[in-house]
Amino acid sequence: DISNYYNGSYGAGTENRSIVEDRNGVMYFPHLEGLLTFDGAHWKLYSLPNKSIVRSLAIGKDNRIYAGGQDDFGYFSPGKNGELVFTSLKPLLSKKNNSFTDIWEIVPLGNDIFFRSKEEIFQYNNSSVTVYPAATEWSFLGKGNNTLIAQDLKNGLMRFNNVLWASFLDSTSLPAGFLVSSLFSYGPDSLFLT
Repeated sequence: DISNYYNGSYGAGTENRSIVEDRNGVMYFPHLEGLLTFDGAHWKLYSLPNKSIVRSLAIGKDNRIYAGGQDDFGYFSPGKNGELVFTSLKPLLSKKNNSFTDIWEIVPLGNDIFFRSKEEIFQYNNSSVTVYPAATEWSFLGKGNNTLIAQDLKNGLMRFNNVLWASFLDSTSLPAGFLVSSLFSYGPDSLFLT
């Protein structure tokens, strides 16, 4: 059976960017007006402190709901009353890196969480954030076969190796103007790019 829910039934705008599900079956949607949740019976909307769009979501090993919006990123976790509370990770950034555009993708890898804006990729590890500036612009971030891959418009596809980004496929190995929109494992030793 398929159930359809129109924006009137959940009391928010029309654009939902993706869906993630936690271990309890609660569904989470990055939404134009914040984080939209659905437990199978009730809808709830949680705003970011700056009231921006939530562009991306991921659930980490720690079961936190990581969210990225415009000029902010962090995680939602239950407060004392069970309601979700947002914790921004921006205070962990230096003033130099404290202003950025939207966070378009979030990828958990091991215990780390990676957030991609066009200007930087941020690596969150428990209590610190490492910043990786783009050579020109980060245009994609994804994971396949437990490998973190990003596309930089100048350098092509880059693979994350511990604390460094190394060439995976240079821009001349791809068709002119090729922008990666998704990546997934295709067998134990191959990746499928779209």
